[in-house]
Amino acid sequence: MEKHLRVNTSIFDMISTTAESIDAYDEIKVNCSICLTTSKSRQLLARGTFGVNTEQLIDVGDDENVKVTTFNGLKVLNSQVTAPKDPTIVIANGGLIIEDSDKKTLDQFKYIFVNGFVFHPKSLDTSNFMVNGVMLSYPDRAILMFQALELTDVLLKAAPQGSIYSVQGIPSKKNKLGNGLIGTFKEIGIIATEPLDFELLKSKNIRFNTSWVTVSEDNAEQLLPFVEGYVGMTIIPSNFKIMRGGKLDRLSVRRFGTRIYVDGDLQIDADAADTLAAVEQLQVTGRVTVADSLADDFFAKCQQYGDVTVYQGEWIEHTGSEMLLNSEMLEGLAGGATLYLEEADVELAADTPVQLLADKLHGIILKNSSLTLGLNQQKVLLKKIENYDSDLIIREQVQPVDLEQEPQPETRSEPEPETKTYVETRINTSYYKL
Repeated sequence: MEKHLRVNTSIFDMISTTAESIDAYDEIKVNCSICLTTSKSRQLLARGTFGVNTEQLIDVGDDENVKVTTFNGLKVLNSQVTAPKDPTIVIANGGLIIEDSDKKTLDQFKYIFVNGFVFHPKSLDTSNFMVNGVMLSYPDRAILMFQALELTDVLLKAAPQGSIYSVQGIPSKKNKLGNGLIGTFKEIGIIATEPLDFELLKSKNIRFNTSWVTVSEDNAEQLLPFVEGYVGMTIIPSNFKIMRGGKLDRLSVRRFGTRIYVDGDLQIDADAADTLAAVEQLQVTGRVTVADSLADDFFAKCQQYGDVTVYQGEWIEHTGSEMLLNSEMLEGLAGGATLYLEEADVELAADTPVQLLADKLHGIILKNSSLTLGLNQQKVLLKKIENYDSDLIIREQVQPVDLEQEPQPETRSEPEPETKTYVETRINTSYYKL
């Protein structure tokens, strides 16, 4: 029986691959981002049963003694790392943080491949780096911080003379600059919404490096000359407190006062009438979800907002698991409901009447979810569904069998062609050595 090999990997290591290792399989197919070869092993790519689909082919030369070291997750290195005896290639899957030191190169490594992000001093020589993701630099000799830094006079008094603070969020995804990375920058940045002693800041020559600045309107003009590297900022209007999204409730007013700047999404449920009445003014940068009974009051107090969803009935959230929605559940909803489904697999029971769905479901918000339903159910709900990166799965309809139908004459089928059987090994990994 034939043996086949299928490999999906980020790094495919052919440095020590031989003809014998390829001949052990009748067919090999590889999909990878980077393929490492030597001058000798590269010739093996011409074999008809061996196929490599790669974005980048790197020939390390004639040296077959090159070693490969892999790191998974977050790894911290500095340029004082002991040089390996043999030529070495580093492969990091996740993140690499390079600490600053007097030595401004990692030339003890032949190549450094990073599938994720690199955070390094500005003066570091990165000519031997190859990065599939994001490279972020910070000023030399900076104090590194990977959580949001709130500026206060207490912090300024304690800071060393001439210090530089680098405040950066660690990217959670291996993407290039986009909405996910911007969100990380905003969450982990400098926050300066309280009054500050700018004479003290100037006399101590304190500087900041960050990707995002959240600053009050009163502080912005004086603070920004001390900040570098930012790609964006959030300016909070005077006399407002910042809230990082969530539900408007009594605790929100106690924490943030009656003039609230919401940096994110805001939800206002029907039971928040007293809370909304206590709020003088709102500004919302993201999406607003508000109960129909409070919509007019919300619009009267908020002139700046993103997309708005006004929902009717009870608000029901379901996240992260399977759910079967049937007639019994719907009949128990006196005023109907709006469903919010996130990362969930939900099915409408096949015997649920379409009229009951029309009466009880005022809206369905799907986010990274799947909804399975019948064709007639889909027709009655189509205009009530808001779809965000989700799947609508139409259940197959079973055709009724007519028992009185006359039997059809048998048709002679052609013999099926012979099928070829083989054993296939499938491998999905970040690094694979053949």
